[in-house]
Amino acid sequence: MSFYGGVCEECPKEHGISLSKGAYSALKYLNTAPMDKIYRLNINKTVKDEIAKITAYIINSNYSKKPKSLEMLNYIKE
Repeated sequence: MSFYGGVCEECPKEHGISLSKGAYSALKYLNTAPMDKIYRLNINKTVKDEIAKITAYIINSNYSKKPKSLEMLNYIKE
């Protein structure tokens, strides 16, 4: 996760997070879709949990302390 991307076959797979094909496809769609089309995306709970785990990891690794907005997202999600 050091570079926030995929890892080739020759690179060491250290500190990575495995993704299912569904989560990868959803992230790929979210990356390219315009904001007004995102509501069309239907994903199951396991894919949502995978995406939430990765998003939380990226947010936490870029800030020295956990932002309160991340706690708000978790509160809203419940």
